[in-house]
Amino acid sequence: MIDLLYRDEINTKKPLIVKRKYEMKDVDLSRYDEYLLDDNEQDAISEFLIDYIKTPLAEYTGTIQSYMRELQEGEVARSEQNRVEQNIIALTLVVLGLLQDNARIFVGDVYALFLFEKYGIESVKLQQSILKATLAQFEELVFDAMSKTKTNVLTNIRDIQRRFIVENQQLRRMSTREINKRVKLFKKDLKKTMPEYYDAMESGNILKSRSFGKDGERVIRYKLDSYAEMSMRTTLLNVDRTSVEVAEESKGHELVDYYQRDFRPLKSGKEREICKSILATKILGKSLLALNSAAASKYGVMSIQDAKAEGAMGIWCRHSIRSVSKSFMKKLNSMKAA
Repeated sequence: MIDLLYRDEINTKKPLIVKRKYEMKDVDLSRYDEYLLDDNEQDAISEFLIDYIKTPLAEYTGTIQSYMRELQEGEVARSEQNRVEQNIIALTLVVLGLLQDNARIFVGDVYALFLFEKYGIESVKLQQSILKATLAQFEELVFDAMSKTKTNVLTNIRDIQRRFIVENQQLRRMSTREINKRVKLFKKDLKKTMPEYYDAMESGNILKSRSFGKDGERVIRYKLDSYAEMSMRTTLLNVDRTSVEVAEESKGHELVDYYQRDFRPLKSGKEREICKSILATKILGKSLLALNSAAASKYGVMSIQDAKAEGAMGIWCRHSIRSVSKSFMKKLNSMKAA
């Protein structure tokens, strides 16, 4: 009697080996420090992202894909399915913790310290407040992404195995000739009925995100390493933005310059409308934002908070803020008084 498919033991990866492989190394931290001191900020960021965010996630994704490839070959023993599922859960938790630890070390011990010195933020309490607020966003985003990925993968694995079990029950009542024909049709139909499974398995788009707009629900599938890179870049920009905002407020300043700080290509190819609007509105050659509502009314520009409320400096945004000089403010106030 011929079954549709029945798989033997699946090789699984040990989570702690992955953790040890990608834990932050002192030699790399020293190199990132040197980059920053030499004004090579983007090199420090890019290498950190590749070494400690994207590469471990690429290995995690490849491991998940390998399990999915094995499990779409046919029915496995219930004990074997449980073992693979437990490995996915354990591996997800370990990689999640690894990413959060690496982010805390790079941001807290290297990048933020560089910015705090650059902007003259000396208060330890203020430094800790900035770090807590900005790192929390990355930790929440990556936790949400890894949790959704784990749930999505496990749901798909359970679904495809259920289909194999049901199909094998049918096949046991058929002749050999009928089985061979049915197997071919079943394999062909699986790809049609479970496109999400095969997309994840083949392309690595294992993170499924839902959003709701005027046209209803929209489902987007990402590669985890690309999503985490976006989240980390946003976090690093937020450390910079918050540091500048705090430093300028402490000096009693009213305005900052809005500019493009990150020059990575946009995924969508389109700049968001609020950013285009701010950048297009120039006063004495600068795109200004006010640090508070009073300054916004005084100078006729948008406040930072209002800009953020409309989507500026959010996820995917490549812009930040910087100080304006005393001479610029003198010219601006002279122009207003004229």
